[in-house]
Amino acid sequence: MDRNDHGAPLGQRIDVNRATAEDWRRLDGIQDSQVDLLVRLQKGGVLLSGMEDLRRLLELSQEQADAWKPWLVFR
Repeated sequence: MDRNDHGAPLGQRIDVNRATAEDWRRLDGIQDSQVDLLVRLQKGGVLLSGMEDLRRLLELSQEQADAWKPWLVFR
């Protein structure tokens, strides 16, 4: 599978509020603890409304958030 510079497969964006653990793991630099937190919150009904929500929740640097942003969809 081809990858872009950020690690997500080309042509496949990640729906933040429906993503599986496997989906999240396609992002370069994501930690297992971050994946676990995102999956737990999703199962609890928490919806993220935008990149800033995700950045604050995971304590991402602006650089990391910018790298992931093109591959994430917030619905």
